[in-house]
This record gives sequence, structure tokens and C-alpha cells, in this order.
Amino acid sequence: MTPAQMLEYIEGAQQATDYGEAARLLAKHMLLFARAHLQPGQLLETPSEDDYEIAYDDRNFDVRWAERKVRRVGFSTLWKTKDPKGYRAAMDVCEPTGFQFGWAYNAVRYCAELPPTGNPAIVEV
Repeated sequence: MTPAQMLEYIEGAQQATDYGEAARLLAKHMLLFARAHLQPGQLLETPSEDDYEIAYDDRNFDVRWAERKVRRVGFSTLWKTKDPKGYRAAMDVCEPTGFQFGWAYNAVRYCAELPPTGNPAIVEV
């Protein structure tokens, strides 16, 4: 599937009738948000979720989440911040899993001919 075909596929989403259609509809909502609220090129630098710098103590292998700092704001945070009603509506209609969210975001990136980014449902070791 080419990026243009993927775009047509996403834009044709109508209802979240099953798992696949929910992901497709979520991608459509994401695409509409990106077109309305993101600057050209911003999608390239935006991970799906916030990217954190986490304090780590080598002496006792302690990860201190309270001391984490956001390195890059993720797409989900941008969406929640810039269009909270649209974000909530998409979440209510699609009820996505983490995997669906990651797939939908990478589908939107593919339409823009950008490489995939991490999927929040897949743990990398």
C-alpha cells in the first residue's frame, strides 16, 4: 500500500464496528487533528507518547519516576492539550488499545512519508 492509498483508506473510515475499523477511525481523527493543529514538519519530530529523561541511581538500581523530565512531547499530549474535546471524542468512540493507538499514529506518519515511531504497546528490551 502506498502512502496515497493509506491516506485514502484512512479518510474512508466511518465507524468503529470492530478492532480494525476502530484503529482506522482513530487514525482518521489523528489525521484531522494533525492537519488542523500541527505545523509542517512537526510530525517528524513527535513521538507517539512523551519521551522522558529518567533519573537512575546506579548504586541501587533505582528509577526515580518523580524526577523524570519530558525530552519530547508526544502526539497524545499535544492532542490532549490543543484539542481536548476532539481527543476525548475520539477516545470515547474508538476506545483504543495502546496497540491501536500506535498503529493509527504510524499510519498517519506513513501517509506523510515519515518513518514509524515507537508503539506504546510494544516494549523494547
